Amino acid sequence: MTNPTVLIIEDDSALRALESRLARRVGYAVETAVDGPSGLAAAIASPPDLIISDFHMPGMKGPELLRRMRQVPSLRTRPILVVTGDRSDQARRNVMQAGADGIIVKPFPPAEFRRHLVEAAHRAGHTLASRPRGERRRPSRAAAEAASPSPLALPLEGELLVVMAAALERPCRADTERTRNHIRRVTALSALLAGAAGLPPRLCGELERYAGLHDVGKSGLADHILRKPDLFTALERQEMETHALIGADLLRDAGLPETAIVIARHHHERWDGSGYPHRLAGDQIPMAARVVAVADVFDALRSRRSYRVDIPAPEVESRMRSLAGVDLDPHLVDVLFQHMDAVDAIYDKYADPSTEPDLEVWR
Repeated sequence: MTNPTVLIIEDDSALRALESRLARRVGYAVETAVDGPSGLAAAIASPPDLIISDFHMPGMKGPELLRRMRQVPSLRTRPILVVTGDRSDQARRNVMQAGADGIIVKPFPPAEFRRHLVEAAHRAGHTLASRPRGERRRPSRAAAEAASPSPLALPLEGELLVVMAAALERPCRADTERTRNHIRRVTALSALLAGAAGLPPRLCGELERYAGLHDVGKSGLADHILRKPDLFTALERQEMETHALIGADLLRDAGLPETAIVIARHHHERWDGSGYPHRLAGDQIPMAARVVAVADVFDALRSRRSYRVDIPAPEVESRMRSLAGVDLDPHLVDVLFQHMDAVDAIYDKYADPSTEPDLEVWR
């Protein structure tokens, strides 16, 4: 049996890799193109069973690409799904009028993307031979315990995890130590919060081990997004938000436990349901992600930033209190401010390097 083929046309390398991985997982043979002209050429040369295309690309915009594809006899009836970050009804009408058969709105949960692909295959009468979970690289717990340890099988711990997580976030050289300190502080704050909130010992241990991996999905973002010095446009914000899904997928493929995966995926959910990627609210948000969210937001407020003056401690608390019950778990915010002596000790231990010149060196 030959697997159906999908052509993925996407100029963003991280999204292209994620979409390709998800398509292979449900049983498609994948071809890719990085822009409209090369995607059109690839589709004409070997018509795929399904085409998935971004709508905003350099070289040839989505409407023009769709129009030209529909003019090719061999592509006229091929299903085309368009990926877009625009959720408006007008955008949906524009996409469908341009010749698309369906829309995938980003940032998308991986399960939602896979659902679109499976439904497209079924409508076309294709049978998908999806890769069973047992064939993934993740070993079973029993097999992992039975296997003799090797350097590659050792879990990342402590400072090694900090260095690796910071490297994945790709900071510029000047910000490397600040990124590492952010990871150290979020890890320490998460462990403190988990213990003080009376969470189960196993969850406390996993938070201490994996909280620092919350932003590893940034490794999949383009440099123009990751290093942009000013505010994002609406489309750039949509792309930035995909780092939560990319991170969860990376950690799942690495065989890490579910706690690590939900931290990466859900640490930007908000208590009122307005966060991303799944708009979970309140107790729907996994506890590990709620803990890391409080630690991450607190560190963002308390840490020194080059683009603003330092925020006084009373104002940090005021802002955190205003976010309790809106963005953050209100109980965890209360717990944090009941243990400020321990919090201050964390900031003494992992203080960022000063931005001021050391005058003693020049004396």
